[in-house]
Amino acid sequence: MKKILMTPGPVELHPRVRKAMSRQVISHRSTEFHQLIESMIENARKIFRTNGDIFILTSSGTLAVECALANLLEPGDTVLVPVYG
Repeated sequence: MKKILMTPGPVELHPRVRKAMSRQVISHRSTEFHQLIESMIENARKIFRTNGDIFILTSSGTLAVECALANLLEPGDTVLVPVYG
């Protein structure tokens, strides 16, 4: 009988995902990586039906939160920062 994880994490991975994750790591400064990001941006434009700018952050979620706040806030704004993890 196959066991199924029913916890918040770790999660079950589809075999296709496991196969993709087993590929050789590429440098974030390589031509291959640049082409991959460009392809992802074009696909995201199709999904979101936009010709606007798409930004893919190759970072942790913390940077994404920081980027969002940096674009929403002005110098001198008052901010409440709760502990969230």
